[in-house]
Amino acid sequence: MSQRSLRLINDQEAISLLDLDRAYDAIRDAYVQAATLPPVLSSPSAQLMKHPSAPAVAMKVKGAQLPSQRVAGFRLVGDFDAEGGEISHDFQWLADMDTAMPYAMVEMLTLHTVRTAITGVVALEAIHGSGAKRIALIGAGKIADQAVAVLRRRFALDEIRVAASRSERAVAFAANHCGNVVGCASIDEAIGGAEAVLSITSASSPILFGAQLRPGMTLVGMGGSYECDLSMLEAADRFYVDDMNYACVSGSLGAWVKRGLITAQAAQARVNAELGQIVGGLARVERSPTDRVFTIVQGMACCDLALAADIAARAAERGIGRVVGV
Repeated sequence: MSQRSLRLINDQEAISLLDLDRAYDAIRDAYVQAATLPPVLSSPSAQLMKHPSAPAVAMKVKGAQLPSQRVAGFRLVGDFDAEGGEISHDFQWLADMDTAMPYAMVEMLTLHTVRTAITGVVALEAIHGSGAKRIALIGAGKIADQAVAVLRRRFALDEIRVAASRSERAVAFAANHCGNVVGCASIDEAIGGAEAVLSITSASSPILFGAQLRPGMTLVGMGGSYECDLSMLEAADRFYVDDMNYACVSGSLGAWVKRGLITAQAAQARVNAELGQIVGGLARVERSPTDRVFTIVQGMACCDLALAADIAARAAERGIGRVVGV
């Protein structure tokens, strides 16, 4: 590739290059770098843009850099709320960290769902350990589809207990995945038989409450809106986040702060450690067998960057993608 060229990798090409084990390792390493080689995120970590004249359109940019790979970049997202459903445009721009020269643009429509699923499983494994035999999966969308594959690779599971907004959707999801995936009639049923919970929903009002967090359980909440009630934090003995700054403006914690239910400072005081500190060995998960553990994971741009950089490297090796002059 010439010095002044850009490799464009579309969604189908990116998925053809995906290796889940490599992706898991790349994302886990991104968390390590976030803790040991800061700063890896842009400042601010995310920027949102909307205008009253285009109420159906929302745009977002999140930047990061990975010193070990000498790569930097921005994830560029545009969402259009059409009548038939949301239409997304999602790309990761990659540049050489030492020269600022852009070298690739990777479409992230599917890769982002993979990245989100992996980050949730990284959190579960780091905080709960890999010994769980029954995990509840709340949500039956595209990210949950990816989560099943990742959970099966990282845990020796007897059951993945799925709950969704409608019981028939959970049953259909289970039938589609077969094997050890069980469709449950309710969230309570799914959680009731599980040791750990991974929740990935679009709920706009709380569906998870502190009373559901049993002794010894770990719950990872990843919903981007208002998935967990504040009582979940109040019930928890240990509380972890991936990126406190972003969590305060997005997801359940962001919803609590916006509604005045808790201040960002008070929430910060409850945090025992950030996920990168645990994965990077800078903090230990100190919990008793009966501790209730709550974790909020909203995603870090360095993880998107790590996955896209791995895909771009494999694409260059195999001559995949369209190279254009810039």
